[in-house]
Amino acid sequence: MENKWNDMYPSSNNNPSDIRQRALINEYISHHNESTRLMTRKVIRPGLSGLFAAEGNLSPGMTHSLSSSPADLMKLKSTIRDTAKRFQHKFLVNSRGSSDFIVGDTPTIADLLAYPDLAQIPQILGIDYGEWPELEELRQWLDRMAKLPYHDDVHRTATKLGKLYQSKL
Repeated sequence: MENKWNDMYPSSNNNPSDIRQRALINEYISHHNESTRLMTRKVIRPGLSGLFAAEGNLSPGMTHSLSSSPADLMKLKSTIRDTAKRFQHKFLVNSRGSSDFIVGDTPTIADLLAYPDLAQIPQILGIDYGEWPELEELRQWLDRMAKLPYHDDVHRTATKLGKLYQSKL
């Protein structure tokens, strides 16, 4: 797979398809804080905060742990599944047609914004999207993103956090 990065947006001279691509990228950017960013705000951050709450540094009400009650774990996984399904439906299935990324056949800023929030779930929490067969398109997109150059270098910290988090369960 050849990956070229030109700029934030695909570029050419006001080609109508490029204008549509820009609009789709802008749509994702506008949607980001209330979609995939929820994974970090409502799932990852409270989970990592749980590491410190156990040591008395944070209020336990601001945290969660995968070792919580089965009901809490089901609620957490429901948040993950619902957020992932919304992203997949809106940005991977409906808008991209047969392309490999959110907009077109190469990654854009939209992919680079969405990926870390979604990839942290398996990287840090160890929760596999494979639990939900209806998220196949999401898993395929995550796999394509993970094959981009320098992926492992960029995500080294998330991998270390994941090992730390899972060792504390």
